[in-house]
Amino acid sequence: CIVSMIQAIGVSLSLQFKCCGADSYADWSQSAGWEKHDAVPDSCCVVKSEGCGQDKEKAHKKGCLWAISVFLLKNLVWVGAVCIALGVFGVLVGVCLCLDIKRKNYENIS
Repeated sequence: CIVSMIQAIGVSLSLQFKCCGADSYADWSQSAGWEKHDAVPDSCCVVKSEGCGQDKEKAHKKGCLWAISVFLLKNLVWVGAVCIALGVFGVLVGVCLCLDIKRKNYENIS
């Protein structure tokens, strides 16, 4: 059950990121849950067709770990930039509010 779930995740990743295996397509030849050690899943193929995984030369060469790392690095830069910008904006608003309160003479209610 767990092996088939991991395989399903691998297939989904290979379709989305145009990759095959963890480090490369050769990972499938050593996979304990994959019975066809001389082939890769059809989802690894550059051009998808029934049985295309029988020919490893038609598979994506890059591994999914590399593809996911690149995807995260590209998007994390933007997420980080937005978070930093929001933090700076929050500090500026706080300083402005403090200065506004300090400038006005408020009476102490005692």
